[in-house]
Amino acid sequence: MKVEVKSSIISGAAGNFTKRESAFKVFTSLFYYIQIICLSLAILTVFVIMVLKPNREANLFLSLFIMVSALSYLPFLLWSFELWLAGDILTIIFMPSNALHGVFIYFYTVILTGQKKIPGSKHIVHLSVYFALLVFYILSFIINDSPRIEGQLLTINTLYMVGIGMVNSLTYVVVSFIKMKRYSGDIRNYFSEVKNRDINWFVKILITPLIFLLVSNSGFWYAFFTHPSPIVTTVILLTLCVSMFVTLSYLINQPVIVTQNRKMYDLIQDSKAEELKKDTDKYAKLGIDLPLQKSSAKKIDEYMQRQKPFLDEKLTIKDLSEKVGIPYYHISVVINNIHGKNFYNFVNEYRIAEAVAALKAEKNREAHIIDIAFDCGFNSKSTFNTVFKQITGMTPSAYRKTIKEKAEYPSGYPASHN
Repeated sequence: MKVEVKSSIISGAAGNFTKRESAFKVFTSLFYYIQIICLSLAILTVFVIMVLKPNREANLFLSLFIMVSALSYLPFLLWSFELWLAGDILTIIFMPSNALHGVFIYFYTVILTGQKKIPGSKHIVHLSVYFALLVFYILSFIINDSPRIEGQLLTINTLYMVGIGMVNSLTYVVVSFIKMKRYSGDIRNYFSEVKNRDINWFVKILITPLIFLLVSNSGFWYAFFTHPSPIVTTVILLTLCVSMFVTLSYLINQPVIVTQNRKMYDLIQDSKAEELKKDTDKYAKLGIDLPLQKSSAKKIDEYMQRQKPFLDEKLTIKDLSEKVGIPYYHISVVINNIHGKNFYNFVNEYRIAEAVAALKAEKNREAHIIDIAFDCGFNSKSTFNTVFKQITGMTPSAYRKTIKEKAEYPSGYPASHN
């Protein structure tokens, strides 16, 4: 009886082992197919990104991120065809490349937002960590004689190298998000319309590479402390594929913002240069004391009410500066200090006041609300509705309804409304 039980246990264990071995082979086979699909998708993604005209300079670095990420796993495919030397060489080149991921994201961010132009030779310092890790890995390769995942790749030195690369990339990603936050504030002090320049879609593009970065490095550490597995690498490649799909979906309809953003930051840099020529006090730096701020604010308000430049949806603070004859950096201080708001909110308050007047006008009783929004300087219904509710406390439709009810019941609302 005991022999039969033991035999049954051994048979069951053998069956489970066979099933696990079979599943492992399936994943191994699937892994190679996914590698080919991922590499093909990376090439297609890069091609689509580079043929898109909007923001092509910034997109170059997004393309580099995708290609480096995909090529990092090419050695596995080469080794499966027994192309050992080619796989080893690519491993040496791309194993330290996780230090580059954050750098590419950083340059994509600062170029897209207009904070920097295409990097030149002076920016080579940003690649210093990668080159240091590359030299380190070459020395490790010479000492250990093989970088393969099945051989001496998973040494403690390699783990240190991957960890340093990840910390470097995450540092650049954090800096990128800080740059984006700065950009979000700057555009509201320069443009009167920010819908196509806002960072919501931009953040979504950056989050997917960040997820891939975390998954890929976590997968490496998992392999180090357990055992290299095609299942882990398959998950990493699938994450990269999803990242590329998400990136493409947002990039296809991306707005053209680089040129205008550069003009904005050129103006900001010029204003900072002017500030440095002045004394140390905050407003003395700008050559504008409080009485002058108040007189400038009055001049700006009178011009806004009389000439209505806010009806131009493309109005910028530079345009207003040229029209009222007040330096840009003076206007910025006046609006922020006297009115307590940024340029974007300042202009939109005038637009909403114009819209409220238009909604009350008898001639516009049957006019479409979207037409009134466009006539008042807005170029988006969603932006108009959002700003209108922020300022008046109700939507444009609800506001129009109250106007109609007051017209129908001039002595007061009927009992049902009280």
